[in-house]
Amino acid sequence: EKARLQKDWTLADTIRTQLTSSGVTLFDKTNSWRAADGRSGRIPTFSEVDGVNLENFIVQQTLEIQTPALEVQQQHFGAALGDVGAMVFGQMDEMETQIKTLVQQREQARANKDFARSDEIREQLKLLGVEVYDKKKMWRSSTGSSGVILGFHARGGPTNLEITTLIVQREKAQHNSDFGTSDMIQNELRAVGVEIYDEEKFWKANDGRQGPVPTWEQVQAVINPTSGGMPTAASAQMQTTMGPVDDLQWTQMPMGDAALQAQVLQNQQALQNQQALHDQVALQNQQALQSQQVAMQNQQALQSQQALQNQALQNQMALQNQQVMQNQAVQQALAAAKTQQTQTNVALLIQRAQAASVHMVPK
Repeated sequence: EKARLQKDWTLADTIRTQLTSSGVTLFDKTNSWRAADGRSGRIPTFSEVDGVNLENFIVQQTLEIQTPALEVQQQHFGAALGDVGAMVFGQMDEMETQIKTLVQQREQARANKDFARSDEIREQLKLLGVEVYDKKKMWRSSTGSSGVILGFHARGGPTNLEITTLIVQREKAQHNSDFGTSDMIQNELRAVGVEIYDEEKFWKANDGRQGPVPTWEQVQAVINPTSGGMPTAASAQMQTTMGPVDDLQWTQMPMGDAALQAQVLQNQQALQNQQALHDQVALQNQQALQSQQVAMQNQQALQSQQALQNQALQNQMALQNQQVMQNQAVQQALAAAKTQQTQTNVALLIQRAQAASVHMVPK
């Protein structure tokens, strides 16, 4: 661009040829470039490159590069600026990680209605040169880097409002040939389990939710409805088919129209209320399940105790039966002994009687 600014067309064409041979294509009409490995970025204007510190400007431009793999970005950036570039890149990566962490913490604070903490984090982000755009679900740094706002319901993944808002923002970026932002949004959604299918024009979350990807004409239909401020038939087609999480319809995105913004806030509040109800029902079900488990454990303990009592009773009865049998054996033995004694006595009496009769016979 500096060569073109100085009208050094030969040098400009030479650099273009070198970039092309390296797999980088320049699109002058859209002021963008794209590499064969998926990275993309914008071409700066003449006013941006005129009279600036080249190394600092390269660092700033590198922040805007969107790449499918962090390792690729580190490799190319390090090769471009050497050890200094690698060190700067590490600092940028650390800064972006800090920004994403603060953005997520702020969303969780908002979900917990801790607005004081939310405002405090917003001020911290401002000190880092970061502005957050809640209605667009995006943040942007003064260095040119940007990211998405996710995390309102950290446990259940991105909300329907977050998904649909970012998908519309992606469509706007594609329409404006901002393919870097478009790819960044797609990658961020993929990282939280939401896949976008451009050819089939729908998105699907890993929890089963899914919905349509609107065309730019449908997005415009939402922005500029033609009948009394209501969405047209094209925007009516943008209805989300939800899975097991909930069945809310596709939420129309805030695009600057006050009525639509109010509707979005109302829909967001409805989504929050439904999520709170869902959490409450889940908690009640969990408590009921725990109570049922306790009741089953008590019943099993009672059954075990009853079984032990029955076993003890059976043992007692067996002992009693054994005692009865022993008593019967003793009685039988006594009876037998008594009978034998009687027989002995009778025999003795007979012997005496016989002896007496012998003495009584006359001589």
